[in-house]
Amino acid sequence: AGLFAVLGHCFPVWYGFEGGKGFLAFITAVYFMDWRAGLIATAVLLLVLALSRYMSLASLLAVVTGTVAIVLFGFYSKWVLICCLLAAILVIVRHRDNIMRLAKGTETRFKVGKKEK
Repeated sequence: AGLFAVLGHCFPVWYGFEGGKGFLAFITAVYFMDWRAGLIATAVLLLVLALSRYMSLASLLAVVTGTVAIVLFGFYSKWVLICCLLAAILVIVRHRDNIMRLAKGTETRFKVGKKEK
């Protein structure tokens, strides 16, 4: 079900199959599979975001961490793990433009607070 939630987020029928990157749907699926894996992925997200201020980098590392945690904590069938891996790969592929900007050093940093004048 988590894989299809990510697919629906990335390719919504109502918006001409142009959607988001699937991160929130993926992390939600991780929480449903194992709350410990979800907490670890969220902790990585917040830590990387606080240190780097790159939301895309934090999201990508949280997806990888969530996937690894599911594999380590979960007692799931191979099909569930395959679907989890496919969903993670899809989220990473959907972030390809962000990955290119991170590599070039042109990715926008996350800002909190008022805009500077």
